[in-house]
Amino acid sequence: MKIVELITFLAGGGAERFVVDLSNQLVKENETYLVTILDDKKETEVRNFFRSEVSDSVHYVNLGLPNGLKLSSQWRVYTVLKALNPDVIHVHMISTLKYSALATGLLSFSKKVYFSVHSDLHNGYDKGR
Repeated sequence: MKIVELITFLAGGGAERFVVDLSNQLVKENETYLVTILDDKKETEVRNFFRSEVSDSVHYVNLGLPNGLKLSSQWRVYTVLKALNPDVIHVHMISTLKYSALATGLLSFSKKVYFSVHSDLHNGYDKGR
């Protein structure tokens, strides 16, 4: 099975740690791609905190996109995911969703797409009730 793990970047947080560990485990029995969206050449120490812990067996792809929501960035994510042609796309974190909403929406008709929030969804959203 071909699996894509999609995340904004590999900064030093819990979701990023989870994605690296998950990818390293999945690659033992699957063709696994870890795709990061934002340019990992900028802010290297921040955006690549866990990069050195990704197994050499995991296909690492950095899209090198600039920070900020642009239709061209969403289109780039779509074209890369379509070219990889995975069986499963696993999107991590709400911040990644803004870059991948178009891609995952279009590809969800033919691919299995999963989304992991990695935080309390209601934190900050149910204030004032």
